[in-house]
Amino acid sequence: MFDLYKEESTTTSKSIPREYKYDFVERKIALVNGSPQWVEGLEAIKIWIYKPLRTQRGYYMAYTFNYGQDYEDLIGSGLSVAALKSEVKRMTEEALLDNECILKLENFDAVISKDKIQISFIAVTTYGNVTMEVNV
Repeated sequence: MFDLYKEESTTTSKSIPREYKYDFVERKIALVNGSPQWVEGLEAIKIWIYKPLRTQRGYYMAYTFNYGQDYEDLIGSGLSVAALKSEVKRMTEEALLDNECILKLENFDAVISKDKIQISFIAVTTYGNVTMEVNV
């Protein structure tokens, strides 16, 4: 699911997260002179966070059934706002915390409207913290 680049040295081996550079506004791989470029470290982790939160679990055959989230299951569920926020947090953690580089989520908040969910949080990672805001 996640691409890890192994950097070998004489004393240790450290996994460096790698991902194709991503254009978050256009929602596609960013091309430089027509070619995709790699990003590493915290920038790659940011992409790893964004993509599964924008992907409905089980919808795309390119991903395993465990990849993505199930936010759409909450639409019309009749749950209270507090219960909806709790479920969104649980689903978000479930989608992200299997990544060995993402340690925990802090300051989680969800704004839920009739047809969209806006989530924000700080992801504590092995490469530093990143503040995320994702609309789904």
